[in-house]
Amino acid sequence: MQDLLDIDLFYAYLDLEINSENNIYRIGLVSLNLTKDFYQENLNQAYEEIRKLKNSNLAVCGHNFRRFDYPYLIEQEPQLSSWYIIDTLELSILAFPLQHSQKLNKDYKQSEYSSNNPLEDPQATRLLLGQQLEALFKKPDEVQQVYIWPGQTHLNYS
Repeated sequence: MQDLLDIDLFYAYLDLEINSENNIYRIGLVSLNLTKDFYQENLNQAYEEIRKLKNSNLAVCGHNFRRFDYPYLIEQEPQLSSWYIIDTLELSILAFPLQHSQKLNKDYKQSEYSSNNPLEDPQATRLLLGQQLEALFKKPDEVQQVYIWPGQTHLNYS
């Protein structure tokens, strides 16, 4: 399935870490040409890279991105407010409706109390998107048609 091999050509994967004052303090970014963990002192560089990715017509993909990360991101960078979003939490419900939990698989965490890693999370999201697309492509054509709008290449709920 060539489509699954080429998904990295269309998406940038992001994860934000937010502190108790509701400020972004760390950003994990994974794209075809860049994999980087940006700490607070380098957030301006992160925003510049993210703007470049958006301007190159890549969609953004994250897990629980639309409801959690994206509002913080567009508050900081309003020009990102019209970005195409793929949220793997939302797709999980469609691809794997019988799973007990739709949490992102974080193999790197020793316990649920361990800190999140904003570079590991977008890498896990990338793998999950591939699994989701594979599962969705295996569904009967009639089911796929319910999930797809004719002629659209990206889902956008913003």
